[in-house]
Amino acid sequence: MYSHALPAESSLRVIAGRYDVLAHIGSGGMGIVHQVRDRQTDRLLAIKQPWSGNAAGSLPYVDARASISRESLALARLDHPHIVHLLDTGTDELGEPFLVLELLEKPRTIVNWPPTASREERLLALVQMFEALAHVHSAQLVHGDVTPSNVLLCDNPVRATFTPRSGARVCLIDFGLVVGTEEYATLPSLDSDGPPSLVGCALYLAPELIEGAPMSISSDLYAAGMITAEVLTGTNPRSRAGPRTTLAALRDLPKTWIDEAAESFGRESRTTDLLRRLLARDPDERCSSADMAVSELEAIGRET
Repeated sequence: MYSHALPAESSLRVIAGRYDVLAHIGSGGMGIVHQVRDRQTDRLLAIKQPWSGNAAGSLPYVDARASISRESLALARLDHPHIVHLLDTGTDELGEPFLVLELLEKPRTIVNWPPTASREERLLALVQMFEALAHVHSAQLVHGDVTPSNVLLCDNPVRATFTPRSGARVCLIDFGLVVGTEEYATLPSLDSDGPPSLVGCALYLAPELIEGAPMSISSDLYAAGMITAEVLTGTNPRSRAGPRTTLAALRDLPKTWIDEAAESFGRESRTTDLLRRLLARDPDERCSSADMAVSELEAIGRET
């Protein structure tokens, strides 16, 4: 979402008397993101605002302003090198809320790797993703939308307060669906009349969410497990799903995929074991924490 657009010749508008809007970066169902220049620091940043009214691209079943508020409160509690940095909040001249965020340089999704990328590079990226989730979960929050479009690789260095690492930096973004771990929050129905954006994310949804259970730390870990499988193999475990795939089949596809993938990883390998635990259909059988996944990925890296 926070792609590095080229600055325009002049400002399109000014937000809060401080942020010159230079270019449109991207948009989603809950909001729109622009590149801005901060008049006080001359830095290029990203600013996120909710869709106004019934603007094209807005989703009628999502309260975009409430989403921005949730994201603001969540990011204010989080401080981690692999989570997008919140710099400012406020309201514009029309009373619309906004978030000011770091502008990510050359962002690409965590599943978008060149053929020359090494297994070591991929494992390091996955470690960073799970470290970010561990920080989110330690703050008693559930991200709720862990998909490749919200787990980005970028060229930004980490801030000076953090220890730098070699290679691309992973950055977890878009906390618009974030909930507290004690909240009972479910996703809208995934039937034929359901919201298309969520149907598009169904490749990463935990089986219990498909069945209407509330979002949880465990459902975040399942989604991260789907990303892990895709990063390590280049294939999503639900890639065989099509327009006629039933929800029951969608729930079961990952198990079939793991059985097949085990032939290449080895049925008793650490990689196969980790994938089985991350993608277990029963939440009680999954990895109990993101920290556990980090430890396993680091052990796999030492074996590589």
